[in-house]
Amino acid sequence: MGNLQEDRKLQLSSESLRDLDVTRKWSIFLAVMGFIGITVVFLTGIIAFLFLNFFKTSKSLSGMPEGFAFISLAAFAVVSFFPLRHLYYFSKHTGEAVKKLDEIEIVKAFKNLKKLNVFLGILVIFTLVFYLSAFILSGSSLVLINSLK
Repeated sequence: MGNLQEDRKLQLSSESLRDLDVTRKWSIFLAVMGFIGITVVFLTGIIAFLFLNFFKTSKSLSGMPEGFAFISLAAFAVVSFFPLRHLYYFSKHTGEAVKKLDEIEIVKAFKNLKKLNVFLGILVIFTLVFYLSAFILSGSSLVLINSLK
C-alpha cells in the first residue's frame, strides 16, 4: 500500500483560483507600494545625513552622531526589503500558476508565502523580546533610581 500523501492531489475550484488571483493583485500592489516606501525611507536617510553634515555648527548638539539617522533608516529599509521581496515573488508565481494552471509555479508561490510568514514571525518574536527587555530594564532602572533617593 503506497503512501497516502503521495496518492492524494489537491484540486482548486474556479472560485478558489479567482480568489487566489485577487490575492495576487493585492499582494503585488502591497509589494510595489512597500518597495516605493523603503526607497523613500532610504533616500530620507541619505538626505538627513547630508543635511546634518552640511549644516553642522558644532561637534554634536544632539549627543548623537549625524550618521545615526542614516544608519537606522537604512537598517529599516534593508529589513523591510526581504518580506516585500517574498511577497512580490509570491504574487509573481501565483499569477503564472493561475494563468497557466501550472503546479510548479504554485509550489514556488507557496514557498515564498511560507518564507514571508516565517520572516514576519521571527520579526514579531524579536520585537516582543526587545519590548520585554526594554520593559524589564526600565523597571529595574526605576528601582535603582528610587533606591538612590
